[in-house]
Amino acid sequence: MRVPLRKIDFAVYIVCFLAIFMMVLYCIVAWNKIPEQIPSHYDFSGSVRGYESRAAVLSAPITLIVLVPVLIIVSFFPAAWNFPRMKVTQRNAPAVSACVRNMLDIMMLLVTATLGTIFVCQVTEKLVPAFFLPVLLALYLVNIVFWLIRVSIVNRRIMASAPAEENGVQD
Repeated sequence: MRVPLRKIDFAVYIVCFLAIFMMVLYCIVAWNKIPEQIPSHYDFSGSVRGYESRAAVLSAPITLIVLVPVLIIVSFFPAAWNFPRMKVTQRNAPAVSACVRNMLDIMMLLVTATLGTIFVCQVTEKLVPAFFLPVLLALYLVNIVFWLIRVSIVNRRIMASAPAEENGVQD
């Protein structure tokens, strides 16, 4: 079953691709202004623990160039999503797809913000803020847990309203 894209999906895709474009454009325009050695490894408090050549700054946009389209493509195949004790059916696919698309949209924004922040810290030689990692991990976790609970609730409501034969229940 094909679930149409919503305006919010397009908005998220545009924001992500604009961020990628800005990173690539910055690399092209300001390559010589990027320091020869850039921070590449940070500890939990945000302090620099390792350096790489300036070519490493390309890792953030390249990762996003690969990851964002993969997440977009995955959102088109609700039957392939694996949920504990839940099968995606014709009946629940639209609702499951909407929940998972929301989760993937937020995930794309979080990944883009994460790599964008690291990119900016690298090219400006600034430290990653100390709160960055704990806040980031919390946001990823809350996003996943919230949408898994939400999709479970939505699926239960749909299956509860389905006729007995669709639920696999026999008289």
